[in-house]
Amino acid sequence: MLSIPVVLAAAYVAVLVVRFPDLIRWISGDADYASAFILPQAIVHGHTGQVVLSTQGAWLSLWYGLATAGLSFHRVLWELSPALLALASACVIGWATARVATRTAGVLATALIVAASPVALASFTSPWAHNTTMLGAALLGGFLVWLHTTDRRPAVIAAIATLLSLVIGTCLASDALLWTEGLIPCLVVLLLLALIGSDRRRLYAMAGVAAGSFLVATVTSSVMRSLGFVTAPPPLQIDFSRIGVHLWWLVRGLLRLGNGATIAPQASLRLPLTLAAAVVTICALCATLRFAAGRITNPGVGRERARTVHALFWSTSLLCTACAYVLTAEVPSDQYIVVAVLAVSATLPLLASSRRGSRLVAAGAAVFIAAGIVALAAGDSRYVNPRAITPSQTSRIEAVVLERHLGIGYAGYWDAAPLDWFSHGRLRVYPLTEVPGHTEPMGIARIAAWYRPLPDTPSYLLLAPDDNVLPDRVPSDLPTPAHEYRVGQFTLATYPYDIAADLHAPVN
Repeated sequence: MLSIPVVLAAAYVAVLVVRFPDLIRWISGDADYASAFILPQAIVHGHTGQVVLSTQGAWLSLWYGLATAGLSFHRVLWELSPALLALASACVIGWATARVATRTAGVLATALIVAASPVALASFTSPWAHNTTMLGAALLGGFLVWLHTTDRRPAVIAAIATLLSLVIGTCLASDALLWTEGLIPCLVVLLLLALIGSDRRRLYAMAGVAAGSFLVATVTSSVMRSLGFVTAPPPLQIDFSRIGVHLWWLVRGLLRLGNGATIAPQASLRLPLTLAAAVVTICALCATLRFAAGRITNPGVGRERARTVHALFWSTSLLCTACAYVLTAEVPSDQYIVVAVLAVSATLPLLASSRRGSRLVAAGAAVFIAAGIVALAAGDSRYVNPRAITPSQTSRIEAVVLERHLGIGYAGYWDAAPLDWFSHGRLRVYPLTEVPGHTEPMGIARIAAWYRPLPDTPSYLLLAPDDNVLPDRVPSDLPTPAHEYRVGQFTLATYPYDIAADLHAPVN
């Protein structure tokens, strides 16, 4: 029975191969992701000064970009790497699942992650979309399983724990989301094992990884700040009055991740499959949490203990991330709860130990993957970010810029980086934002060198109706442009000099 979802996963991969170029274009049109390409490329080409990244450091992505920017095929490499990283994470989770259950269960766990919904796929294949967090959580979960299924010498365990601390620490410095997805679940498992009297050697190894990861993360962030690389995290605020709204965002996001709800308009023929996937998603989430809760009262020994550790780690990861989302979410972004796909995929195959359980798991997995195939074939990924600019729009803007011999460009955040990336650097467009009273460099994804006025260089300001950080008009604190040109829905306001001199200094 479990072979059916695996075969469907293979079909999903076939559809994904066909759809992948379109998926990359849609992703690259999102400034959050295009900025991950543009920043290392600009640094390598000599753009100096303070670098403000995003709300997270994403140091691993930045270092990888800096190390590979000189390669002739770096564009293709950067576009493929996030998907390969997600595949590696899926394989680690599949290996851990197989170690506590069966090889078939491990294959199914991997297949469920690989055949993710288009909403999850948009995060799996995107830089700066918490990809290193997924890898960190997978490695932590895998380490806990390995620790409870091996009888290595203390020196070997200490060496593995030290190496893992370095990796997890840099992942944690790159993205604080790893606290809820990996570090806190690890500590919860550690506490449970301490209470039931587990092997001290294993407890020390787990505690060492947690402490070492925190130390490495602290040192990494400090060193990068001293080198002029900073982040702009929003203030952490808990608004209890909006918890109801956030709960609705959570439920809707979990359904989308399970193909039980769509962002794109769907044909009536898809509705029964979507409803079936919604039922499967709810049942899978409940079964995952119930299975883990049942293991707490009966943790077992040996392989059964490892199975308990595996299930408890992933269920705690899901619960901690969901709670953090409900308490702190500012926007309904599904990328913050993608760990639900990992948690369910890692735990659900464990329920297939009996004939009845195997049939239920196989049926649910088949519905989920079938709905994903239909959604992927229909192009649902393009609706993840409706603001994303397209290569064709970039070409039209580039034609006007070249015809008018314009130089430096400025635009709102959602358009600047994609224009640069799609034009292969021929359009140098830097992000701006309008705050009360003045216009200034964007608060994230910027390099100080971009805003140093260039002498004898004409410039232009690109205005777009759907960029919510810069209005579709020339800001009142900027001079009147020499000319304005319409390019589809965009407006190009041109100047005979570099308007960087008229920008207000950034507040942060």
